[in-house]
Amino acid sequence: MLATASSIPTIQKRIFLLSQFFGQELEAGYFSFPDPETLANADISLLDKCKLGFRTERIKEAAREVASGELDLDVLFRLEYRYARERLMRIRGIGEKVADCVLLFAFEKMEAFPVDTHIRQIIQHYHIDDNFFENCTNLSRMGDWGREYFGCYCGYAQQYLFYQKRIEGFVPLY
Repeated sequence: MLATASSIPTIQKRIFLLSQFFGQELEAGYFSFPDPETLANADISLLDKCKLGFRTERIKEAAREVASGELDLDVLFRLEYRYARERLMRIRGIGEKVADCVLLFAFEKMEAFPVDTHIRQIIQHYHIDDNFFENCTNLSRMGDWGREYFGCYCGYAQQYLFYQKRIEGFVPLY
């Protein structure tokens, strides 16, 4: 949720500030990420100092759902990908991309295929002759394509494509 419409340095800054204000000090200058209970009970004015913007209330509400048990994270591990995704997307501020990121990186759902600007550009680049992908802005459809094309471990493929584009530009898929 911290990453929505943000650059990597901005995301890192938000994580640092949340950890500094609400986490536990691990050693000099290093802090843990705050637990859900702490964020759920955090003062809005202190959360505002973490530069969360429109995300502030949404993050506080998501933390409240986890802290209260309304959203049981252990259940998400056991649910099939599509049901876990649907459950996450009931939280205000979590759309398809964020849900897929959470499921891929935190819940080991390798069938998640997060589509962001970079992945959209890669798909459009490699499907330039396909009119659908050339003009497609439907990220949901691109996610469906990624899951179908790469199969049950498409999360690995997504990470490889993202990494290669960020480091080297476009790479051959063959």
